[in-house]
Amino acid sequence: MLRVLIWLGQFLFVGPALYSLTVALWGIRTPSGPVLNGRRRRIRAVVTARNEAAVIGGIASDLAAQEYPSDLLRVCVIADRCTDDTAGIARSFVEVAERRSGEGAKGAAISWYLDQAPLADDEALLILDADNRIAPDYVQGVACGLDEGADVIQTYLDVANPQGSVIATATALTYWASNRMVQLARSNIGWSCDLGGTGMAFTKRALDDAGGFTDDLTDDAALNVRLNLAGYRARWLHSVRVFDEKPTGAKSTVTQRARWVRGKRELQRAYGWSLVRAGVTQRQPALLDLAFRLYTPGRSAIALAIGILAALSWVFPHFGLWPWWLLGGVAGVAVCAPMLFLAVDRVPVRYIVRYPYVVLIALLWVPIRIASRLLPTWK
Repeated sequence: MLRVLIWLGQFLFVGPALYSLTVALWGIRTPSGPVLNGRRRRIRAVVTARNEAAVIGGIASDLAAQEYPSDLLRVCVIADRCTDDTAGIARSFVEVAERRSGEGAKGAAISWYLDQAPLADDEALLILDADNRIAPDYVQGVACGLDEGADVIQTYLDVANPQGSVIATATALTYWASNRMVQLARSNIGWSCDLGGTGMAFTKRALDDAGGFTDDLTDDAALNVRLNLAGYRARWLHSVRVFDEKPTGAKSTVTQRARWVRGKRELQRAYGWSLVRAGVTQRQPALLDLAFRLYTPGRSAIALAIGILAALSWVFPHFGLWPWWLLGGVAGVAVCAPMLFLAVDRVPVRYIVRYPYVVLIALLWVPIRIASRLLPTWK
C-alpha cells in the first residue's frame, strides 16, 4: 500500500508536467494576426485607476492617439476613490468617471461604471490598466479580432520593465514563455486562453451571458470561468500587444502572486466541480483543461517538486521512488523547454541567457503559499 501511495504521489507531479508540455507543442505555430478591414465596430475602452497620477497620463495619451475613428471609440478612465490628481491628469486626454465610494475591487469599479453608462448592443468593452502602454494601432487590432468572430479576446501581455530588476526579468521570462506554451497553444487548439486582467475585450452579449464583472479576488479568472461555462472561449491575439508593468521586488511579487493563489483557491471551491461536470456531460475538453489549470500549481513549482523527488531518489534509491534519472529527465525538460518557445518568439538572446533567473520564481513558491493564507486583507 505504501508503494502505491508513493507511486501516485509522484504521478500527481509528473502527470501534470507531461500534460502541460504536450499541450504546449501547439504553441510553436504562430497564426496570422487579425486581418485589417473596413468594418465599423464601436469600442468602449475603460481604464480603472486608484491613485495612479504617476502613470495614468501614459495610457490616457496612448488611447487618445489611437488610429481608430473617433466616432467609434469611446475612452473612459474610472478614477476609483482617488486622493491624488489621477482624475485631473486623465481628464486632459479622455473622459473621466469619478467613483467616490464602494467596494475596493477592480471588478466592482467596472460594474459601477457600466451601471452608469451601459454598453450599447453593438458596442464591445476593452479593459486596460493604468500602467499599461499600447501602440497607435492597438484598438484597430482588437476590433479586427472581434470582427473575425471572437466574442472574447485577450491580447498579448508583454512586459514594460523587463530590466527593472532580477525578479522583473524572471517574471518577464515566465510571461513570454507562457504566452506561447499556455495562451497561444490553447487558442490554436480551439480552447480558451486565460484572461490577464488587462488587454481583454468582450462583446456585450458575452459579458451579459457571463453575468458581468464581480468583486472576486481574481475577477479576471472568475469571469473567464463563467464565460467558458456560458459557451464562450477567449481568443488569444499574439500580434496585438499591451505592455504592462511588473513588480520589481520580492515583497511585491510575493504579495501579488499570493493574491492570485488565494483567488485560485476560491475559484476551485466555487467552480471546480461545475467545470468538471460540464466538461464530461458536454464532452468539452476545453472545460476539463480549465479545471486542470485551476487545480494544479504553476510550471515552475511542479518542476521544482519533481527535481526534489529526483534528488531524494538518488539519495534513497530503495525508498520506492522512480529512478532518479527518469525524474531528473522530466524535471530537466520542464525547466528547459520554455527556452525553445522563447527562441521561437524571437526573445532577445540577452534575456534568454538569463533564463536561470526563473528559479527565483520557483523558490518563492513556499512563501507565496504561506502568504496566501496569512495575509488578512487585499488592496
